[in-house]
Amino acid sequence: MEIKKILEKTVGSLRKEWASKLDDALWAYRTTFKTPIRTSPFPTGDQRLLQLNELEEFRLDAYENAKIYKEKTKKWHDAKIVHREFESGKKVLLYNPLLKLMPGKLCSKWAVPFTVTEIFPFGVV
Repeated sequence: MEIKKILEKTVGSLRKEWASKLDDALWAYRTTFKTPIRTSPFPTGDQRLLQLNELEEFRLDAYENAKIYKEKTKKWHDAKIVHREFESGKKVLLYNPLLKLMPGKLCSKWAVPFTVTEIFPFGVV
């Protein structure tokens, strides 16, 4: 009976459009405030505000946890880096994992020795 009233209000007396408006009418019926039971299918405003505040707290917690994880990962990664000091005029080998001079197990991935001519900031040689 209620759904019929909603459809009559939205479509009018033309019943041929009822099928296209039925989903909207059902949604409107399900979400309206029901007087006999004094509630709606969705929580009231106060409960919604509490849920929004909790949602914000969950978001902040997730942000903090992601930040802590990134810091720990960076610390672990930085601990694995071997810092080397190079001097101008010294000879060094260049490691290139894509370089394959010899096929098979005995392939060399070290390029010919290079002479360090200049050292730039942040370890660039």
